[in-house]
Amino acid sequence: MSTAVHNIPDKDVDAVGAQHSTKMGWSGRLDTPLTSSIVCSVIPKMDSNQTMKAACWVGAKDCVLKDVYMPLITDDTDAIVKITTTTICGSDLHLFAKEVAGKNVMQKNDILGHEAVGIVEAVGPAVKNIKKGQRVIISAVICCGSCGFCEKQQFSLCERTNPSKELEAMYGSRLSAVFGYSHLLGGYPGLQAEVARVPLADMTLLPIPEGIPDEKVLVLSDILCTGWHGNELANVQKGDTVLIFGAGPVGHMAALCAKIRGAKQIVVVDQHPLRLESIKKNIGADVLNFNEVDIIEQIYKMWPLGADCSIECAGFRFPKTAKHKMMRATMAETDAPEVLDAQIYCTKKGGFMACIGDYFGYCNDFPIGPLMEKHINFRGGQVFVQKYWKHLLQLIQSGEVDPTFVFTHEMKFEDIQDAYKLFYGKPEECVKLLLRTKNYFDLKSQRLSSGSSQQLPLEGQLEQQHL
Repeated sequence: MSTAVHNIPDKDVDAVGAQHSTKMGWSGRLDTPLTSSIVCSVIPKMDSNQTMKAACWVGAKDCVLKDVYMPLITDDTDAIVKITTTTICGSDLHLFAKEVAGKNVMQKNDILGHEAVGIVEAVGPAVKNIKKGQRVIISAVICCGSCGFCEKQQFSLCERTNPSKELEAMYGSRLSAVFGYSHLLGGYPGLQAEVARVPLADMTLLPIPEGIPDEKVLVLSDILCTGWHGNELANVQKGDTVLIFGAGPVGHMAALCAKIRGAKQIVVVDQHPLRLESIKKNIGADVLNFNEVDIIEQIYKMWPLGADCSIECAGFRFPKTAKHKMMRATMAETDAPEVLDAQIYCTKKGGFMACIGDYFGYCNDFPIGPLMEKHINFRGGQVFVQKYWKHLLQLIQSGEVDPTFVFTHEMKFEDIQDAYKLFYGKPEECVKLLLRTKNYFDLKSQRLSSGSSQQLPLEGQLEQQHL
C-alpha cells in the first residue's frame, strides 16, 4: 500500500523563484517572513486503518491510482466529503505534464484535482453552515473569508491559506491556496480522490439544492465560475462583440456566459474541429480555426475596429512558432505569449482584454507597445469562485443555464489513468470528462432501492464512452 506525501519543506525553497525574480529585475523575497499567518493546516491527519483511492502524480505525464490513507478532521473548521463525481481540468494538465517550472512545484504522490462534488461525511465543531449528509460543491479556491482581499470578494487573492514562500518570492505576495494545484498554491491534497478533507468548510462548500444532478453543478467548482470571471474582467456588456481564444472547457463556459450577458456576437478561436463544432452547436457562437485562416485578418473583416472585449482561455504552454518553441525548451521563457499577442492586436482601441488561461512566469517579445498605446484595459487572474457560484447556481436551478453539454465523456474514477491519457493526448476527441467514484454508484443503488426521489444523474444522459 502506498501513501501520499504532502510535505512543504521550510528550508528547501525552490531556487527557481529567485531565478525568476532575478530575470525580471526583482530582488526576490525568499528570506522575508510570510506577510500574514496561515489559518488552516495544509497536511491533514490520516486514519492509518482506512484507505481510499486517489489520483497521485508520480512524474511527468504519469498519474496513477493508489491506495492512500483516509483523511480526518484536522482543524475545527474542516469537513470530510465523500466525493461522488470529479473531473480533470485543463489546468491540471500543466502539472500532469510537469510544464510549470520549479524544483518543488510537484512532489511525488501529490493528489491532483480541484473540481468535485460529494456528500458531507463529517464536520468539525466550528463549522456553522454545513451539515453531515448534505450534497455539496467543493470550491477549487481555498480562502479564509475574513482577510482584506476576501472582504472585497477577491477570494483567490486570500492572504491566509497558502504558505508558499516561493510564490511570494516570484510575485511579491502570495495567492490563495487551490486544491491539488502544486506547492506554489499551497500543496493541499487534491479532489481526484474518493474522500477529501476540506479546510474552512463554511467558505469552501456550497450545498446543492434537492434534485439537481452532479454534472449540472460540478462546473461551479471552477470552470463556469471562471467563464463568468473572464466576462467580468473583460467587462462584457449587452450588445458587445466578444472574441474568445481557446475552445476547451473554460472557453466553452466563457462563451456561454457571454451569451447569458447579452453579447451581440461571439467568436471563438481554436484548432480542434470537435471543440469548435460543440461551441457552434450548443452556444450559437461563430468559430475560427487558426490552422485554416489568419485570425487577425478575419477579425478585422468582421469587426473593422476590432473586438469590444476579448478573453484568453488557452494558457502558457502553446508556443506556435519555432522561435518560441525554442525559447520554452531552453527556459529563455517559461510562458509562450503568442495567444496574448493575437489578442492584443484583435482587441479594439479602448477595449477590454481578460486573461484567464494560466500564466506563471515570464515571456519574451510581448507587444507592450500596442497594449499601452491602444488604451486597452487588461486584467487577469484566478477565479473568485465564492463571488459567483450562488448566482450561477440560481441560473442552473431555474433552468436558464444547463452547462452539461461541455461533458463529452463519462468514465469510472478507477479509469483515471486512461482519462488523463485521453484528455491530454487527444484533445481533438474530448472536451471534458465526468469521473464517477464508487461513492456515486453506492449512493445511486441506495436511492433506487429505497425509492428516493432525490435525483442523481441517470444513465444515458451522456453518451457514455469508456476506454
